[in-house]
Amino acid sequence: MKKWGIIFLAGYCVFGGFLLYLAISQEQPTYVCQINVTDRSARLDFPVHDQDWEWYKPETPINKAEYTWAVEINNADRTLQAGFFLFKFSDAHPGHGSLKELLDTGQMSVSICSELGCRVDDEYNIEFSVEKSMVVGVVEDSRTMNLLFSEKPSSATCIVRLPNAEEVKSETAIIYE
Repeated sequence: MKKWGIIFLAGYCVFGGFLLYLAISQEQPTYVCQINVTDRSARLDFPVHDQDWEWYKPETPINKAEYTWAVEINNADRTLQAGFFLFKFSDAHPGHGSLKELLDTGQMSVSICSELGCRVDDEYNIEFSVEKSMVVGVVEDSRTMNLLFSEKPSSATCIVRLPNAEEVKSETAIIYE
């Protein structure tokens, strides 16, 4: 029995032994996130499309994450998440506006994870902002840098969740400068 697979290579797709060209607009991001780390800071870049943003949509179930731009990192025998999260709570009213307004509505947090789930730890910090067509997370305090990058993990999992779309998880190399 022949198995079919799909492999994507920079704008090309190999399907069942055939090479197909995929037209990719230069405007469309070709990665989920990029992580750059220096001795003093880390930067997480998530490309986004320009649009009017809506949150706390009526069709989103209560207590469900509506937006996520985060990374999951394994460091020093711990699984950690750092990112932006917007959950719809029972008293939430629909909103819309700019990407900056969306970021002002949600939470920016660092969590320590176990087999039971992830727990936010307020002792660690990450800040998010908007730069051009990017959601940008920045870590600058030494405690959070040590928690996330002390053993120089080589990769992380980028996690992006948007309303009415499947969650996207993608492994990416961490770039140390």
